[in-house]
Amino acid sequence: MKSASKVVGLSVLLGAILVISACSDPVQSANNDNRATDVDSSTEVLPDDGTILSNESTQSENTQLSADDKMINTLIRYRWVLVDALDDKGQPLPLLTDIKEQVTTSFNQRQSKNILNYSVGCNTMSAGYELKGDTLAIDNSMSTKMSCKDLDLVENRLNALMQGVSQVEFIDNEDSPTLTQTTDNAVTLFWRGKLTAKAKYGSKGETVFWAIDAQSTPCTSDSKQMCLQVRPIVYNDQGIKVHEGKRVAFAGRIDGYEHDENFEQVLRMHRYPLNPSNKLNSGNDQDSTQKDAKNNVQDSNLESSSDDYAYVLDTIVEQTSVQ
Repeated sequence: MKSASKVVGLSVLLGAILVISACSDPVQSANNDNRATDVDSSTEVLPDDGTILSNESTQSENTQLSADDKMINTLIRYRWVLVDALDDKGQPLPLLTDIKEQVTTSFNQRQSKNILNYSVGCNTMSAGYELKGDTLAIDNSMSTKMSCKDLDLVENRLNALMQGVSQVEFIDNEDSPTLTQTTDNAVTLFWRGKLTAKAKYGSKGETVFWAIDAQSTPCTSDSKQMCLQVRPIVYNDQGIKVHEGKRVAFAGRIDGYEHDENFEQVLRMHRYPLNPSNKLNSGNDQDSTQKDAKNNVQDSNLESSSDDYAYVLDTIVEQTSVQ
């Protein structure tokens, strides 16, 4: 009898487990599965490879976020540029303030991890961070290893200041928010936020590569205006060039790029449609991507299409002196 009761009890327990499993929330299960995969097309990816919630998911999930998570999502929307730096006695730190326009930091999320990127215009340093209330805790950083010459000293100084525990204050000044950071050694860094391209244009855009000639030429539509001479390039997943388009004129602006006629350059850029009808390529396979890119390459009317898209510099991939 005791053996029979054990069998009955085990059957009831197994039945309960099956019922609970059948009633589990499929949406929650799907969300758990998604966290183990790469970022999909519904997630916005920021200029340092970070992510923010898309507009669709933000509305439904925002009420579920903690105050700290909401603040992180706000900080992610901006690229932060140094405005001023004061030591523990309130005196300026010329090492940083002399090049403040190129001292930047950005908050990102990668695979559910908080990542802070910062730079003085040479190497990019990356570190995990945690934000709780007004306290920002930054882990030890990792960095690329380029020689920065005159910037080495200021880069080391910034790296030492950023690591550790800081107190932060965010002030939302509409188009020009500010972030005040007081480090654990009483140095105060003042940052001003500039809306990232992805937050500004409301899409994750697409990556394009252009080879830029050193010499500009007068635009055909307006001979008083100079046009860049560009050759769009297509690379495969292994980074090998598989196609180079014809040279065409570009009359538009590339945000973050200053042309130098002493160099031929290859740029990696993000392109965002200004007209909702200009849908970017959404194909996942390589053939679709190359076909779409080749069509863009062969568009000889870039002078007029510059009004249809916004171009934002990501990085200079190659640079060759023409002298």
